[in-house]
Amino acid sequence: MKNFKNIVIYILIVLVLVLAIFVLFQYYSRVETVDKAVTKDEPEVVAVKIYYSNSVTNPAMLDCSLVFPVDRAVVGREKIYEETVNQLLLGPSKSEEQNGYKNLIPAETRLNFVKFSNGVMQVDFDKTLDQNIGGSCLVSAIRAQIESTVRQWPEVKEVLISIDGVSDTILQP
Repeated sequence: MKNFKNIVIYILIVLVLVLAIFVLFQYYSRVETVDKAVTKDEPEVVAVKIYYSNSVTNPAMLDCSLVFPVDRAVVGREKIYEETVNQLLLGPSKSEEQNGYKNLIPAETRLNFVKFSNGVMQVDFDKTLDQNIGGSCLVSAIRAQIESTVRQWPEVKEVLISIDGVSDTILQP
């Protein structure tokens, strides 16, 4: 009988130790998870819309200002306006091209800066934007791509497109 009591005591001690180890493991695992979530240094990925012309949806280009969105992701909110316009300049992906999306902005065009103030978004490009561009339809389509892409944010009330700081003579048919 004495032997049986000793065995029961040993079993109880082992069970208490196993339970204690399990509880400690759960506690430290949870603390580590919380610490990882709080100290997360990964930048936020933000979904944006980029607008392009589309020869499938608007085959005859009867309304040149019709543009259609594609989804993109940009990293961080600090330069979201700039990154979004740069995504526009990259043009559609191969699969988007196969679905009729076209970037009518000249391929070599570079963004100088994007500036937002009092509801006005100024988007300034290099001179490539306005070179060898002719016809009111093409000009209208380019303007629509830029303006629609930038106007996706409710705070943007007006879009000012400029080339090297000049806005009054650009994108004329």
